[in-house]
Amino acid sequence: MKAFLYLAILVAFASCSKEEEEGPTVEEVQKKASVSIILPLKDRDYSSHNNGIYGVFENPSDQKTFKGKIKLSDTLMVANTDLKIKWRSNIDGELFVGIPNAKFESNFTTSLTKGLHKIYFEVYLGDNPKVIQKDSITISNVVKLEATPYKGRMMKLNWSKYEGTGFVSYLVYNDSNTPLAEIKDINTLQYDYSEIYELSKEHHYQVVVKTNSPALINETLGSNIVTKITGDFISFPYYVRKMVKDPTRHKLYAIATPKDLDEIPNKYGIVIINTDTFTIESHILTTTRFTDLSVSPDGQYLYLTQRHVDLITKVNLNTFSSSIIYTHTGGAGFENIEAANNNMLYAYVYYDLSNMQLINALTGAYTVATSGFAQGDMRYNSSNDTLYLGESNTSGGDLFMINSSNFLSTLNGFTKYGEVGYPFPSVTISDDMKHIFWDKFQLDKNLSLVRKFNTVIRACSPSNKYLADWGKVYDYSTMNTIFNFPSFGNYEYYNSDTYFIDDNTIITNKTYDPNDGSPSYSCFFRIKI
Repeated sequence: MKAFLYLAILVAFASCSKEEEEGPTVEEVQKKASVSIILPLKDRDYSSHNNGIYGVFENPSDQKTFKGKIKLSDTLMVANTDLKIKWRSNIDGELFVGIPNAKFESNFTTSLTKGLHKIYFEVYLGDNPKVIQKDSITISNVVKLEATPYKGRMMKLNWSKYEGTGFVSYLVYNDSNTPLAEIKDINTLQYDYSEIYELSKEHHYQVVVKTNSPALINETLGSNIVTKITGDFISFPYYVRKMVKDPTRHKLYAIATPKDLDEIPNKYGIVIINTDTFTIESHILTTTRFTDLSVSPDGQYLYLTQRHVDLITKVNLNTFSSSIIYTHTGGAGFENIEAANNNMLYAYVYYDLSNMQLINALTGAYTVATSGFAQGDMRYNSSNDTLYLGESNTSGGDLFMINSSNFLSTLNGFTKYGEVGYPFPSVTISDDMKHIFWDKFQLDKNLSLVRKFNTVIRACSPSNKYLADWGKVYDYSTMNTIFNFPSFGNYEYYNSDTYFIDDNTIITNKTYDPNDGSPSYSCFFRIKI
């Protein structure tokens, strides 16, 4: 009897152990499990196509990394080794088979053939062929896009040829839902985009393949999305009032100072830009707030003016040591300055813009002009020892020739009543000193009219090959447009100077004064022709 009872207990125990070994069924796990693809994120990328759509747009040349996650109810007695996972593609078939790790995750890296892939992440209970749960993600892996900033003013877009069926066209996008271009030749794989908005900001680019294939009619066959900045520029966290070019060195000098007296930045002073390396080489005299600057014709000295102090700062450009020239303005100081031959300086007294002095930089001796005229833009021509001064507080369009011999006498002038920009006229002199550009007029050195333009000329290239205004570069001879400057962005203030560093390179400074209370800042842009 005892033996019989013992046998019955063993049978019952074995029966219970077998049930425990069998564990939950597929149906039970299905009810208490979930799976998801967590890498790549299904809304990782934003395409401007079709009024905007989120998805995954890959470069076909890149390896793809996938990651999936399994979540199980705590009541399920299932180990990670009890499960089998499978990754597959509707195009490439089975991609990976294995078991999840101890965190019930699966990840792997692989390549995909070109095409619009639907990738499935499937979970099985052991060798049971019935899927417990699955998730899927669509990946566009059709076209490789590359974007290359070019000449500091355009973006060159290049992409691989579409290898699928039903090709209709390539649609080229940037930040807008409207395509930049539609290209219907399947073998045209390049587009140069020059109408950039805000050179200093990142922009997104994508090429989408338009097809007539019924299976793909509602899909977005997009390239990888490339995010790039077009501009070649130096960002500077202060307001730049003015910039001038060194006549003998490959350098530019710029004043760092806010436009309003009540603004106090961290630094003032002079910024020195090396035009060969296009870098800020130095920032000097950072505790002094200057109003204007001018380089002597021989390139030896930089002269700097201030308001409310009777002095001019003189900087030796070989050593960057500085000295003081004491002046006589009754404490007003100077607003503008232009350096001339023989250590002479032309300077306008601050707040008395019809009061100009001729100052000897060696002795401090000065002469006050007896002929009053409204201060405007002025440039000195060392080849004939003449200052060309354009008035700003008048609509008469007067441009005067001034030098030491006629400083106290009647001034020779050129007048175009009502035809010169007010209140910011512009005087520019060509590097060879032969051509004077006064607003919309080109004059010879004696102020005889050569020609009139439909725009204000701001710069002339060294060999007189090109001219530039605020918005375009022109052929010097024909005035045909070579290219339009791209947009330099919002909140641009009018303080801006443009110089040809050589016949094929322009550097221009743009200062931004945001209206949201944030500090002013500047950018120096280098643009190639």
